[in-house]
Amino acid sequence: MKTIRIVGLVLAASCFAACAGKKAPVAEADPAPAVEPAPGTVVSLRFGWPVGLTANVESEGDIARSGQKPVRVKLRSRLMVREAPDGLLIEETVDTFGGGGLIESLASLSPGFVVGAEGEFLRVVHLEEFRAQAMDLIMSLMQGQEGPNHEAARAQAQALLDQVFTEQVLASQVADAWNSRVAAWSGADMTFGEPLSLVTEAEHPMLESGGLELEVVFAWVGEATCSRDGERRCVELTIESRPTERGAAALVEATRKMVAQLAPGSEAELADVSVSIENRVRLLCEPDTLITHRFERWRDERIETGGGAERQVRFNRNHVVEVFDYD
Repeated sequence: MKTIRIVGLVLAASCFAACAGKKAPVAEADPAPAVEPAPGTVVSLRFGWPVGLTANVESEGDIARSGQKPVRVKLRSRLMVREAPDGLLIEETVDTFGGGGLIESLASLSPGFVVGAEGEFLRVVHLEEFRAQAMDLIMSLMQGQEGPNHEAARAQAQALLDQVFTEQVLASQVADAWNSRVAAWSGADMTFGEPLSLVTEAEHPMLESGGLELEVVFAWVGEATCSRDGERRCVELTIESRPTERGAAALVEATRKMVAQLAPGSEAELADVSVSIENRVRLLCEPDTLITHRFERWRDERIETGGGAERQVRFNRNHVVEVFDYD
């Protein structure tokens, strides 16, 4: 069905825009089992990444899209923290990358960014250098395609970068990744056994104005050791989020509008449509600094159209594990 293919492209594009600039997932052995503190125990989470902090980061991710073979992506990178005039400059350079295609390759790149004294995201930096890396990557994947269409393909690639890798989009993507790892927790006092629920808004590429209304649940679920000598104590934290009813309705309406633009006359096929997005994060970090030792994220995007025997389903799922080894 033409419409469901177009909806799948829309969903894939939204996933790319949301995930680009984040590490496309290399999993190591499972961390030490978490220990449950006594109910009512309180932990204070504070930001304290020092200048000079360096780590090797191993990432692995499984990516599944409807109608395509599952992809496993492996990435090794180097994390560095430097001083900035108004905070800390955080940079991550890719050492090795394996698996995946263009989208996954682009998603492995990330611009440097600056955070403030409390860990709050301030801005992305070195954007021109980042865009040049992305273009070099695209052109390397196009090797062997020299000919009359080569320049046209390069122009299309540049147009894609200009549209997807704007300062605003990159800042949103990097801030989202940083917030779930660090900034969202900075300054919080979490009580074991008492999750914190709230309704908030987050930017989403399918929505023209305003944000996507989400219900988010934060929780402290346990403690574990997180150093080679077994002496360093870490806390295990989780985040779960999904659109509220209002947010889901906004996604459905945005989907209908985009499909109407791409395939005029096919709106009737979307009379019965549902869109769902679920995110889960599991984080192992030091409570007094929020230095990350392990980060795990699940993302599930699903869209259904039609009814009965005509019901069509498209999905994007990815599971990312990142393990940090500090010098």
